[in-house]
Amino acid sequence: MGVDYGSQNGSKNVDSANTKEYDRKLLGIDLSGHVNNVSFQAEYNRMTVEEKSASKKVTPGGWYVQAGYFIPGLNLEPVLRYEDYNLNGEIADAHRKYTTIGANWYAQGHSMKFGLNLVQVKFGDNARIVANDGDARVLQFQSQFYY
Repeated sequence: MGVDYGSQNGSKNVDSANTKEYDRKLLGIDLSGHVNNVSFQAEYNRMTVEEKSASKKVTPGGWYVQAGYFIPGLNLEPVLRYEDYNLNGEIADAHRKYTTIGANWYAQGHSMKFGLNLVQVKFGDNARIVANDGDARVLQFQSQFYY
């Protein structure tokens, strides 16, 4: 279990044309564990971003839960994940909801693994990408190497 907090005051955006200053605060909590071959993770994060000169505030945040089952001998771990990310808690229906089904194959323990995921994304009315009908599907391939 973990808890995190971060604060950044008076920061400016990277865009040099934007001279506005912002105060940012981030709070998060996470939990993970293993019981035999079953793994579980969950995390929640909430940020507050305030524009100092205009008293504007946005509150992005989100959470996820994930579970997997490691199959010994095959070194394969099927995984399910659900996450809900809210782009701005001050605006209605600004959520992006992700459902992921995938698998990790461990070639050499955690030092070398490969993953394949199918991700279904549902966009709220105020969280859509331009010209998007509200849904998206993505096939992801990931690899991880430690040395």
